[in-house]
Amino acid sequence: DSVPDLAKGFADVLLPSDSILHTFVHLEMSRVVGHMADLTNLSAECPGENHDWMLTLTRAAERSIYATSTSVDRQFWNSEPAGRYLDAQQAAIDEQGVEVRRLFLLESARELDDRLLRLCEEQELRRIDVRAAVLPELPPHLQRGTTNDFILYDEEVSFEIEQDLRDINVRTRLTA
Repeated sequence: DSVPDLAKGFADVLLPSDSILHTFVHLEMSRVVGHMADLTNLSAECPGENHDWMLTLTRAAERSIYATSTSVDRQFWNSEPAGRYLDAQQAAIDEQGVEVRRLFLLESARELDDRLLRLCEEQELRRIDVRAAVLPELPPHLQRGTTNDFILYDEEVSFEIEQDLRDINVRTRLTA
């Protein structure tokens, strides 16, 4: 049996065919199977910010998690998904010995305020290696290009969040 056939069989056996849950299972399975098919080409995308991928990759990491965090991302750190993400990172550190490093990319030195320092301290207490870089103070060749948030897992899989001109997270991309 193929994966789509197994998904259909699962939904057909467990749920009445006229229920919304049956339809939901079919749609979710189709979505997941679509992403798995995309990953056969070593790349997948989804609209918005995909916290599930981020958490699952964090749990799957065996050696390292290297991440950047831009000013667009600051509100994330006060959210419930951020708490789950930091807990998953701490579990990866504690249980698998994963090295976790984060580089906060700042638009100006003014962003290095008490709030960001507290955030860095919170992460350092979890044994995350945290650094900050003020973009205008970097050499010119490092200031070129985009500054999308990204996470590199085990130096093999890149999780990248793309923003639009209004700094809204519009797409998540996985690349292996």
